[in-house]
Amino acid sequence: NVLGLAWLGLIGAGLTYFLWFRGISRLEPTVVSLLGFLSPGTAVLLGWLFLDQTLSALQIIGVLLVIGSIWLGQRSNRTPRARIACRKSP
Repeated sequence: NVLGLAWLGLIGAGLTYFLWFRGISRLEPTVVSLLGFLSPGTAVLLGWLFLDQTLSALQIIGVLLVIGSIWLGQRSNRTPRARIACRKSP
């Protein structure tokens, strides 16, 4: 039983952390920060979907606030498009 638990700990923790850090080393910092921000909200939603956990109004507001913040952050990171001035021909 202890060996099985140790094996699951090595695979569950060690391999996943290795893959996580390998993945974030290849991504841009903005993408990595988005993944970090989405993690708690994802855990809350998965608990609600699969474990029948109840969500309070404050938790729902928190998840919506995080999603809205990510959306606003993505909008501000876009490169501005060049405006083309249209002139009326005489």
